Amino acid sequence: MTDEAFEIRPVTDFDWVKVDQFMRKFMNNHRADFLRDHGDWKHRGHANRYVVAHKSTGEMAGYFACTPIELLINDVPQSAVWLMDLFVLPEFRGRGLQRLTDAVGRELNDIQVAFPNPLASGIHRKHGWGVREDYRVVMLPLRPNELPHIERLTGWKRILARSAAIMAEPAFMAYRAWMRRQTGATKLTNPDADHMAAVFNSQNSTWVTVNRTSDYLRWRYLDCPYREQLSFYHYDNDIVMVTRTYNRRNGTRITRILDIFGNLANQNGVAMLIRAAVQEAIREKSAYITALVTNELWHRELKRQGFLLGTVSRFRWISRDPALMQAIENGPCHWCLADSDNDTLD
Repeated sequence: MTDEAFEIRPVTDFDWVKVDQFMRKFMNNHRADFLRDHGDWKHRGHANRYVVAHKSTGEMAGYFACTPIELLINDVPQSAVWLMDLFVLPEFRGRGLQRLTDAVGRELNDIQVAFPNPLASGIHRKHGWGVREDYRVVMLPLRPNELPHIERLTGWKRILARSAAIMAEPAFMAYRAWMRRQTGATKLTNPDADHMAAVFNSQNSTWVTVNRTSDYLRWRYLDCPYREQLSFYHYDNDIVMVTRTYNRRNGTRITRILDIFGNLANQNGVAMLIRAAVQEAIREKSAYITALVTNELWHRELKRQGFLLGTVSRFRWISRDPALMQAIENGPCHWCLADSDNDTLD
């Protein structure tokens, strides 16, 4: 049962300083700073950001955003919303506030999609969401001695891991030198949204994925606040890839494959683009490079290029249409790190 003492209100109803202070209760300062400065861009307008508040006192209990997006399901455009940054403070959990946030999403659009945290998966199933736990974020280490995973260890485990990383460094040096060989991919120095949309539209696929229209590509990449950190590559005007290289909060430099689209059945083209991303990471002295895999075609090529380490990435969705629920359940789906908020996790 939903606690009727609470309601959903637009974030614009509240003082921005208080909203910023509230958000720092459940997210790190880096992420809170980003949403304070760029939340309007991230969610395609402040009108798509919401606060769960007590009706009488106005006390903030939770926060979430519903970012409008268009999906392509069996080659048919379908409007949807990405549910992002959903959080309810611990003292307000167990009071049915999930139903309130679900109701807002349903009012905005029948199709809602999200990448939830592990704790929320069971709750979402109980509320009728489909949940997949077979997706992975895979990683290719390039400078093992700089991996943040070692820093998180303690005692003898950290000593052993550090020693192993030092011993492995000569092999990684040889790998970095070998990966500098020529690739058939070309870097786009002046990426054009219309051109990239044409590459996406040239595919003939029944995949479930984000519809990469010119407007979407312009908003998501060309007008984003970290544009200078992005690189764009293409292979024979058949496939486009977008990468991001930057420093994490702990100072570790990393590269992420944010997006790849077009004719992913072109195995040679995909391999050349992965190699171009790895070459960029090597030039930028990144400690590692990551990508999200949600289908075997993309995963197979990444594994061939050495992306063998990984962690589970959960995905959830809901719709009143059983056929749409089944389409996303059965796939194949192609989600990337640029979808939802996966490119700004740190």
